Amino acid sequence: MTYHFKLELTRLQMLGGQLNEIGKLEMRLFGLGITRHGTLVLPGFRKLGSYHGGDDRSTGVFPMTLFEADLPDDGLDVALMLWPIEEDSGEFGDNVSKLEEKFEKAYRKQAQTLSAFGFPRGCIPLAAYYRALIPFAGQVKTFATHWWKNDDDVGDPMELFFTRRNQNLLGESGQVLVTLTGAGTCTLTLGYSYEKVGGPGLDL
Repeated sequence: MTYHFKLELTRLQMLGGQLNEIGKLEMRLFGLGITRHGTLVLPGFRKLGSYHGGDDRSTGVFPMTLFEADLPDDGLDVALMLWPIEEDSGEFGDNVSKLEEKFEKAYRKQAQTLSAFGFPRGCIPLAAYYRALIPFAGQVKTFATHWWKNDDDVGDPMELFFTRRNQNLLGESGQVLVTLTGAGTCTLTLGYSYEKVGGPGLDL
């Protein structure tokens, strides 16, 4: 049995800006993830718009699809880490493809190492993802620097894990609220769904 997984960003609430920031905050989002069977989840560098503290939006660029794929019923888990970014004159956006390529190489290397150890095959993708991500996460901010020191502000990452939790064969849907800090403080509303392929599903 196969389910179509879809993850959307549906709302952004800007709770507060940075004390040293003048004008609007140019909010962006970056993520790295994996499915249980080893499909990389690469939402890219997403432009969420310009915000003042207190702004609350659920239209315009929203809903924004971050990832969707058909997943087998024995591989429905999706792990994802998201970083909020307040874009100034840094170079994070220009470095996204390089950053994703570097992470993918680190992930493949960890997967090969675990396979050589005789690690359980079904556990390798998630284990390799976290082994690659833990040291890599600290390097993300280095891709946001600018030679004038007007760096993009990369906030604290948020780790997420999605899985189908109920036994409804038609599917499942839900929402997750994520509060991100460091590049201003904002709350994101993420909607996710598992819809049985070839049958009716559930709306977000």
